[in-house]
Amino acid sequence: SFTHPIGDHVKAIAHVLSGGTDPQGDGKAGYSMGSVFARIRGANHPESGLPTYSLLTSEEIDGQYVNERSRISNGSRPGTLGLANAPFDPNGGGTLLKNMQLKLAAERIDDRRNLLGQLDTLNRQVDSSGAMSGLDKFEQQALDMVLRGAGEAFDLKKEDKRLIERYDTSDFRVGKKVFQPSSLGKQMLLARRLVEAGCGFVTVQNSGWDMHADGNNPGVAAGMEMLGRPLDRAVSAFLEDLEQRGLSDDVLLIITGDFGRTPKVNARGGRDHWA
Repeated sequence: SFTHPIGDHVKAIAHVLSGGTDPQGDGKAGYSMGSVFARIRGANHPESGLPTYSLLTSEEIDGQYVNERSRISNGSRPGTLGLANAPFDPNGGGTLLKNMQLKLAAERIDDRRNLLGQLDTLNRQVDSSGAMSGLDKFEQQALDMVLRGAGEAFDLKKEDKRLIERYDTSDFRVGKKVFQPSSLGKQMLLARRLVEAGCGFVTVQNSGWDMHADGNNPGVAAGMEMLGRPLDRAVSAFLEDLEQRGLSDDVLLIITGDFGRTPKVNARGGRDHWA
């Protein structure tokens, strides 16, 4: 079993998502497990151009959940492995999805690539230190994603309407001080589309599981009713979907928090940190 002694959320999340390579969770060492995977396999899938490592977050409006989302992003950092191995966060599509659609003729793309190659050659002659190598990786990633149609993986409109309804968790309202529809089902459907299209490591962020029963967090009873039900629906839909597509043996699903909780419920009906 995996255990650790860190009882602070910010540090514990970084420690867990780094697989322990950040011993104290203070950001002074280590890199996320997804970044290690991307470094070993390559930043993009060779056929689809899809990023190897993706981070699926949701827009949060409750202040506490906004904090929790940022902690996940921080813990997913590439560290010394470099930005080329950082997670790609589509954040549900929108403007970013539109930017991933090719809107130029192939001939113009080729012309621009040739010109870029000439400029890069000139830059390397001026800067013999090789400082452009990192930029080359980003250029290739961007071109791969656009030219190979990776943006289609993020377009949920291509899914069967009945399957979208099976995943849908928007009828559950989540929050503490401010409430909004749960987007977990949409995130899990997107995760399935990504792994099917060649993404190798996907982190799905889901906030609200800090159930102290205090001013910022619900208690266990209300929290599990609010978050447990959409989790059941989204995960069961995901597992059934994998089975029907013959992907069950190819995908390992891990559901985890940052540390354990006190065995006893506190006086307010919540549970506290138990690293």
